[in-house]
Amino acid sequence: MRRQYFAAFRPGGLQPRDRQRLQRLSERCQLVVRFDDDTLAILSDPTLPVVACRRAIVLGQAFAQGSPDPRANFTEQERALIERQGAAWLIRNTWGNYVVLSRSRDALAITRSPFGDLGCCHFCEDGLWLVAPDAGTLRDAGTRGLMLDRTVLAWVLGRGETIGSRTCLRGVGEVRGGACFTTARTGTGQIDCPWSPWTIAGTPHRDEREAIGDLVHNIDTAVRGATTGHKAALVMISGGLDSSIVTASLVGSPVRFACMTLVSDDAAGDERSYARLAAAAAGAELFEVDRCPATVDVRHSSTARLPWPTGRSFTQEADVSTARLAGQLDATAVIDGGGGDNVFCSHRSVAAVADCLLDRQALPHMLATARALGDLAEAGLPNVLWRAMRRAWFRERRVHAPIATSFLRPAAVGMALAQPDHPWLLAPNRALPGKAVHIGLIAVAQAIIESGYEATGIDRLSPLMSQPVVEACLRVPSWMWFAPGRDRAAARRAFEDRLPMEIIDRRSKGSPNLFAATLVDRNRETLEQLLYDGVLAAEGLLDVDALRPVLSDPARIWSQQFVRILRLADVEAWARNWA
Repeated sequence: MRRQYFAAFRPGGLQPRDRQRLQRLSERCQLVVRFDDDTLAILSDPTLPVVACRRAIVLGQAFAQGSPDPRANFTEQERALIERQGAAWLIRNTWGNYVVLSRSRDALAITRSPFGDLGCCHFCEDGLWLVAPDAGTLRDAGTRGLMLDRTVLAWVLGRGETIGSRTCLRGVGEVRGGACFTTARTGTGQIDCPWSPWTIAGTPHRDEREAIGDLVHNIDTAVRGATTGHKAALVMISGGLDSSIVTASLVGSPVRFACMTLVSDDAAGDERSYARLAAAAAGAELFEVDRCPATVDVRHSSTARLPWPTGRSFTQEADVSTARLAGQLDATAVIDGGGGDNVFCSHRSVAAVADCLLDRQALPHMLATARALGDLAEAGLPNVLWRAMRRAWFRERRVHAPIATSFLRPAAVGMALAQPDHPWLLAPNRALPGKAVHIGLIAVAQAIIESGYEATGIDRLSPLMSQPVVEACLRVPSWMWFAPGRDRAAARRAFEDRLPMEIIDRRSKGSPNLFAATLVDRNRETLEQLLYDGVLAAEGLLDVDALRPVLSDPARIWSQQFVRILRLADVEAWARNWA
């Protein structure tokens, strides 16, 4: 759940009209004053933890480093360190879901915890800086001039797997996890990154047992910390490795939990046999729910209040089913294994073998890693080694965000290509290419986890995408993620004594593709109405002439075009809320 808050900062002092505005928002959204001085005022819902130091205010929940126990307060010595070092001290010594507002007379520094799900948007209006968890709250506060940014929309359509600080609303910025935005009187600001994955990746484990122990401890810490304060939870489980690990970490915790799995009509979408094994191993009841495409409205955006079109229509019926079952079980949290493939370094790139060639201490593991990768990718050893040598010595170390050009007009493609890459993709000198691939995967997951949900009455938790787990995974060398017949090998080893071997050794993976294709097929007329005369077409971004023959031909829809079409519809449904 994205808890609500609203902050207003004016260099030189808040004016009477600013305070009248805050009063109206307080009455409309039932927010209470949590901090107020001459330049800065903060409202929030009463459940949001707030710790106010003299110049820094911490909104949200912080946990002690390496612990699932929340910090209810800070000692006087810790407050002094926060005053002197700002949010950098919190990032080094805690983890969690928080936003820090550090102020001086003329500027406000806004920092968001790495992978925190407490949103953080900012907008400057007539010299008044406004900060809120989402764009909808900015609109609730009477903010004027919230308009679509055509350039960023094009970037989202072409390269939307990684998102940065500019949003799809003109003038609205978002502080990403681990970043800090400092305001300027001009209405602009400066972005810094007090947390970087490259800093953590620079100190890898060399001992495999130490790396595995670190993974186990931090996964247990993150899962149990995420469920703190909840008496009952519902775990979304597929029987795949990631959700099974989350379920195993809940065993022995104070929270009461049950499991739920979604079942599609096709074999790829029916993972009940694995889900039953994982639930039984955890001693949890399993609810098996059939997927129903009739409950999905492709015209609706589940993230309409957010500054990004991150919602996915094919998850609507899952959201409805989980909310209904959670209510029946009195569960206040829904937990999943979201981001697991990314943090556990699931890929088929030869970059991991290239790391062994470039890192002298990893060189003894080069052949074993190459064989394991060749097995997974169904490629011969000589081919893997040749590609790894080219990757190590004849290509740049960094990775680039993928570009999707189908159904876009040339101008939209050009705008997408012109936008800068996510800052994490800018690899430092002598970076290992395998680690660059891993960090690229984490950047993709960051976009989903940090901008995934609007404020609702239930917490949506993806604890594998949290600072403790991500940092533990970044310290795992690339070669440790591969073993004969296994990807995500380090995570499998970490939980091999707590999960059935059928799950530890599982190589197949479920897919919602039939469900997604069915959605497009049964909603073809609605999608035509939505897209042909919609916002994206009016903005000159969507190539309607290229889309028409595909939507009119069921055979072409079922040939993997359905994924792209649904994505276009998701962006269009979101954009109509702001056009």
